[in-house]
Amino acid sequence: MPKGESGPFTPYTPPAPAGGDAAAARRRPPVLRYVGLGCAGLTAVLLIGFIVIGARFLSEMNRPLERTAELKTLKDTPIYIGAEWDEEVTRLGRGTLAGLRAFVPARDYTAQGFRTRATADAVLSFYDRKMVAQGYKPVALGNSTQEGQVAYGKERTLVVVQAFPDQSDPDVRRILVMRLDGTTRRLDDKDEGGSGTF
Repeated sequence: MPKGESGPFTPYTPPAPAGGDAAAARRRPPVLRYVGLGCAGLTAVLLIGFIVIGARFLSEMNRPLERTAELKTLKDTPIYIGAEWDEEVTRLGRGTLAGLRAFVPARDYTAQGFRTRATADAVLSFYDRKMVAQGYKPVALGNSTQEGQVAYGKERTLVVVQAFPDQSDPDVRRILVMRLDGTTRRLDDKDEGGSGTF
């Protein structure tokens, strides 16, 4: 058989394109190149976001705190009877809210921590009575409920209370009280978007 001809049992191999890999890359569908650029861009945005959140968290954790000034930020939010101010929980709460500032739908916020030997049920029952007496209404945070947590809304103020055990002392409960003022919508008026959920 003459050289260069293909017989019935010889597979045909097309000639290599001129320019090699460069020519093949130019023929690649543009959408694949755009997908690659989009993934790289998304990774960069996520990395920058994590850096910003971490920086805000560390800044708040290292900020000097003064007990009297901090307690005033709760305004009319009650403090559980006999509870002691907890600087560690306060820093963690404020640091978390500061780190997630872009996702906190409020003009202003604070978080204060306390310690008590009362049970979590006693703490949450206390806030149920006190907050309702002040005109607040129970609010569901999204579609889920978390054990040891309650939330209340009034006009454009949201108060969230968490009671959880101290890892170093099982007889102690830690309380985290978070208050958000100037929320993006009313929380107690259905005519103005206050559906009882947040």
